[in-house]
Amino acid sequence: MQISKNIYSSMALKHSTLSDPLDNKKATSEAFSEVFRTGKVQQKVNSQDQIPAWVNKDYHYDPSNPRKPNMRELMEALSGMNLTELYADPNSNWQELSKYASETLYGVTAGNEDSRDWNLIMNSNNIPNAIRKETNSMHQPTVAIVSERDESDKIKSQHAVIKDKSGKILRAISGDSISIQRTLENFGSDSKSIPLDIEQKITDPAFDQVIVSALNEFRENNNNSNLVDSIGIEIIARSINNSLSELTILENES
Repeated sequence: MQISKNIYSSMALKHSTLSDPLDNKKATSEAFSEVFRTGKVQQKVNSQDQIPAWVNKDYHYDPSNPRKPNMRELMEALSGMNLTELYADPNSNWQELSKYASETLYGVTAGNEDSRDWNLIMNSNNIPNAIRKETNSMHQPTVAIVSERDESDKIKSQHAVIKDKSGKILRAISGDSISIQRTLENFGSDSKSIPLDIEQKITDPAFDQVIVSALNEFRENNNNSNLVDSIGIEIIARSINNSLSELTILENES
């Protein structure tokens, strides 16, 4: 009888030292929740660290699926001013900047996938030139002369166009010399984009000679190692003027 009591007491003691299965389950659940919560917090911190500085906090950005900047982000990066300041400054020429941002972000893709490295672009010291170089890599543009023919296969008219590396027409070239230069720049063209024999391909006597002159001038003034971007020059000049104005204000205040 005493032995039975001892065995019972021993079993009771052993049972009391073991954790209740329900308690184990609860502890495991709490531990898992803590790990999951900590992991989520860590993941959130890491994601925040990976968001580029150019991203406006009002717009979503997923580091695991990077996007290119929107109009506002590009305009602010180009000008060094926020959108409110741009609109308020009578000398900011924000309308022209807006057109440029729209064209370079969306217009020049011509419906193709945008394969440009936008983080590289936005971290550049010269964003317009970086855009142009990346656009050049994306399209490998060439200027071509296309002909319209009549039923007897005779040439009715001819037009200058920009084509991508696959031969797809990206944009027709028209307008005055400044417009033509801007179009060529925006599509990433350089001197190699314009064939040396471009004039020999023109047989239409009514072909616009302004275009011929603009193409020749562009080829002479541009090369891949030293791209001169007219909009870039304007933006840089405007930034310098803004900086000088701020310095003048500070000097006057002191």
